Amino acid sequence: MFMLLPNLTNMYIGGNPFDCTCDLEPFTVFMKTKRMLPYNNGYHEEPRCNSPNHLNGEQIIDVPFHNMSCSTPYGKYNAKTCHL
Repeated sequence: MFMLLPNLTNMYIGGNPFDCTCDLEPFTVFMKTKRMLPYNNGYHEEPRCNSPNHLNGEQIIDVPFHNMSCSTPYGKYNAKTCHL
């Protein structure tokens, strides 16, 4: 969905209750690819997981999707292999 917005440069999503499951992987990949995350500006709250319980409070960019056996178009996403 967001790939249809090539001119999108900012999206502030902190404070939302993210469900950090495989369904969030494409969105996280998109945000990293567009260099929208991490914010690193001190003004905006970094987006964090609300669930599942073992990820509560983790930043969404730190979620280990590659350990979750996600079957998304991105495969087992790993920031190191994507050089983001």
